[in-house]
Amino acid sequence: MVPVLLLLLQSAPASSPAADFSLARETPRPVARVFDRDVTVGEVLDRVERRWWPGLAADLAGPYGWFHIHSPLFDRWVSDHVDLLLLEKEAPQVLASDEEVTAEARRRIQPEMEKLRREGRRTDPEIEAALLDRRRKQDGISIERDLRLEKSLAPLTADALRGHFYRSALNYGGRVRAAHLFFQTTDPKTLARLPLARREEAKRRAEEAKRRADAGEDFAELARTLSEDPATLERGGDLGFFPRTGRVPEEVARAAFAGHPGEILGPVESERGYHVLRILDRRTARHPDFNSVRGEVGEDLRRERRRERILDLRRAGGVLIY
Repeated sequence: MVPVLLLLLQSAPASSPAADFSLARETPRPVARVFDRDVTVGEVLDRVERRWWPGLAADLAGPYGWFHIHSPLFDRWVSDHVDLLLLEKEAPQVLASDEEVTAEARRRIQPEMEKLRREGRRTDPEIEAALLDRRRKQDGISIERDLRLEKSLAPLTADALRGHFYRSALNYGGRVRAAHLFFQTTDPKTLARLPLARREEAKRRAEEAKRRADAGEDFAELARTLSEDPATLERGGDLGFFPRTGRVPEEVARAAFAGHPGEILGPVESERGYHVLRILDRRTARHPDFNSVRGEVGEDLRRERRRERILDLRRAGGVLIY
């Protein structure tokens, strides 16, 4: 079966740079810096190929290899590789086996399998195996990072779960309505990350927009004149009501659900860019039963602990991702 990512690369625009993938991986261009040393393209790709995607170079060989290393997937690989370097120094004894990564990958494809079932499409073992293979190849490094990070933290206790639940119970099952001002850090057509200088400029523009909104300028008018989200311009940046998962970037949802109507938040960085948010309204569900949402509470708390731990490690390691 041809990897899905390869199909995407083969259908990339004709304007993509026609450089062979082998040249792309051999370029000395740094993509990050950690512990006062540069991290190169080839170093990241070598880790992915050695552990999770055997034959990566052969699968992605050809004129669109260079396009691949400018994709959001490669950006994520860079971030995960850097985090693994930090963990390997901080807790070298904490490992994640192939079996553990495969089990987690299998758990993560279940929503895809359920969607196929609802649509009346094939869900036989061959389809499941193909989805699992793709998930291991593309997300193996991310899953390894999450598992090793989770193992390096103290186990979650029942008291910690209940404490997190009671601090944020109204977030479960409800909806938030927010408007945003959006400033791109990726190319809207290819989703390739923009050069560092342009990403820094997007952040400065977002900070200035937040300052103007805080000073009392009309948020809807700021959205119509400043925001780079064409889908919401005419609505003054209004995103409508959305749940905690599935509709808007995770970082945006997390910030919005922590806010209150009338509050202006941000800039919040997502995979696509920076968002300045204005919370417009909330629809709060009835206070849910703890046991009915225990799994979701656990996922949220684990994600929050991993994020805080990585931020600490990145500060200590002097990390810079270009």
